[in-house]
Formats: sequence, structure tokens, C-alpha cells
Amino acid sequence: MEEGITKALEKGIEIQPRLDDENSSFDIVRWRPGTEQAAAVADTKWIREMRMVRMLINEAEKNQDADAMFELGRFFSQCKYFPHDEMVDWTEHWWERAGWKGHCEAQASLAEFFSKEEGFINPEGEVLWAKKAAEQGHVDSQVRLALLYDSGRGVELNKAEAVKWVLKAAWRSDAFAPFHLALHLA
Repeated sequence: MEEGITKALEKGIEIQPRLDDENSSFDIVRWRPGTEQAAAVADTKWIREMRMVRMLINEAEKNQDADAMFELGRFFSQCKYFPHDEMVDWTEHWWERAGWKGHCEAQASLAEFFSKEEGFINPEGEVLWAKKAAEQGHVDSQVRLALLYDSGRGVELNKAEAVKWVLKAAWRSDAFAPFHLALHLA
């Protein structure tokens, strides 16, 4: 998919996805003179990928499938073909929908998203989603939550809570948890 899009962009062709029909495709928005063969640039990988996105959207909407919602969020988080702001909005949208349905990986992904996505940094959101994932036993989220409590970022500083979450992560065999615990006890 990326190869076809890259070729199109190198030739000065601007494309836009069209996901509003069963035959997900694209529209050629603009191209330089001499590139009338633009339609040939969008290869079948691109079309297959858009069909996969359409299938996931249908699955997410029709069956309220949290796994499909999470996969859509992951797709948009890695998509480099369209404006970054739009992709970030769609990433947040689908991961939040999956997260509210209890999808642990979506919750952990949202915690990370809110910790570093420019324009979306939200310490309180990071705490909310890290806690939801940590409560389900997600080790990385348990360590993240311990660090948040330890630093007071997005939550009231609470060393006891920090140690509690580090211990939970340590019991689940996180390699870094003993190191974090040692820092708290030092």
C-alpha cells in the first residue's frame, strides 16, 4: 500500500480515501499535467487495505466488537497517508470506544497516547486509562501507574499507591518492577 501511495505522491498526485461504499477505494483529487495514468498508481494493496478497514468498521459498528475497534485505532495510529491530525483523532476515537468496552490493550494504548501525542497530552487521561488497564493486570500499565503516583503527574502524589502498583507488577514478573521498587524504598 505504502509503495503505491508513495509513487502517487512523488508524481504530484493527491489522493483521498473514500470509505463510504462497499468497494472502498480512493478519489484522485489533483495531479500534475502528464500524470493522467494516476489511477494505475494506486495498487491493489491499497484497495485491499481500505477494504480491510471497511470490514473492521462494519464489525465494530454492527457487533460492537472491541477487538475490531482496537485494530482500527492501531491502523490509524500507524497511518501515514493522510493528515496527521485526522489520524490522531480517529486513533483516539476507536481506542476510546474499545477502552470503554473493557479492552485492556486499548486502555494501555490510550494511556501511552495521552502521555506523548502532541496536542493530546493529558495527564489525567493517562492516569484514567493506565488505571483501568492496570486493574485488569496489564503489567506495563501497573508500572506506568506507579510512576504517575510517584511523580504526582495527573494524580495526587501518593508514594504508598506507587509502591502498591510496583509490587503488583513485580508479582506479575515485570523485569523493571524490582528496579522501580528499589527506587521507591531508597
